[in-house]
Amino acid sequence: MFENVRIMRKAVLVLSATLTIMAGAAISPALPFIEHAFADLPYSTFIIMLMLTTPALFIVVSSPVIGLCVDWFGRKWLLIGALLLYGVSGSSGLWVESLPSLFIGRMFLGIATGGVMTTVITLIADYYEGAERETMMGLKSAFIGFGGVFFVLLSGALATFGWRAPFAVYLFALVLIPLAFLYIIEPKDVEAVAAEKIEHHHTDPIPWGQVMVIYGLVFWGMVCLYVIPVKVPFFLEELIHASPIHIGMTLAVPNLSGALSALFYRQFHRFLNYQLLMALVFLMIGLGFLALAFASSWAGVTGSLLLCGIGFGLLVPNCAVLITRVAPVHVRGRLVGGLSMCLFLGQFFAPIVVEPLYLDKGFSGVFGAFGIIGMIAIAISALFTMLEGLRVKSFLTH
Repeated sequence: MFENVRIMRKAVLVLSATLTIMAGAAISPALPFIEHAFADLPYSTFIIMLMLTTPALFIVVSSPVIGLCVDWFGRKWLLIGALLLYGVSGSSGLWVESLPSLFIGRMFLGIATGGVMTTVITLIADYYEGAERETMMGLKSAFIGFGGVFFVLLSGALATFGWRAPFAVYLFALVLIPLAFLYIIEPKDVEAVAAEKIEHHHTDPIPWGQVMVIYGLVFWGMVCLYVIPVKVPFFLEELIHASPIHIGMTLAVPNLSGALSALFYRQFHRFLNYQLLMALVFLMIGLGFLALAFASSWAGVTGSLLLCGIGFGLLVPNCAVLITRVAPVHVRGRLVGGLSMCLFLGQFFAPIVVEPLYLDKGFSGVFGAFGIIGMIAIAISALFTMLEGLRVKSFLTH
């Protein structure tokens, strides 16, 4: 019986994690058709792209407060409330009539997503330690990737029935509420975060140097990642006049390759330390975008996105493991909330950075520039070894 509870608890955590990828990417295949529906509005293309990343802005704004609430008030009920808000606000596109109303729904979706992501990562750190924690972080990211494949494909199929239909995928969050109620327990009841352990760590200093490097790397990675749902649908429409299903299938490729690489995150770490894993992340991202800059066919686009996905699949579990390793238990929720903030801050800035570059240089210029950014980020990852006096050497080793 106890083993079944453990399995179901893991299932609730990883299934809840899939909601984070849905916040923006689930409606990506429908973007050209949402644009057509509001074509009479000025600057509609830019406005629609911002609608994709509006949740990210409100995740950024709310995550520090959510992290504080996680530390002060507990995890379980915050997760349940976030799931409820997610299902209601995310599905609002099914019935609202105006673009401002859509934006309001996306704003509340962002707050809900920040709550889900912060509580899930914090609970994984609370429940599991060492190799099991690394395995769960990888499994979480793998399910995010597999969920991205499923929900993007589903969204592309639903978009053939109209631009509103893809918003129905957000109702999945409501299914998870009774499961979270039954199988999630507060960490005070879990041996890994027993009261004496919290007391022991309560005076531990926060290693801000390490934390800032992790935050910076996840921010850069997410800026690169969200170039894909922001620009690739329009690139495919121009390149091959792709249908919504075709766009959805293509956008599922990096999710699938990322899910597979995340699934084997623990195995990667057996051969590469955290620093080398981070360098591998940005090597794959950089190569993928450089290849995308020269892609002239659907096969070329698909191969490029596959490379990018491998890097993205390793990025989040690596950063999540690192932040939970260095975070004292009494501020774990807040530092995880900061990670969520930086992750989605990168997503929000993606269209703001991309659109001026696209207007000046076109698709090839955008993809080439982000390929170079990926390569530069390899050098940024070397900062892990340059933070003298902050115990980075031991922090990066097995």
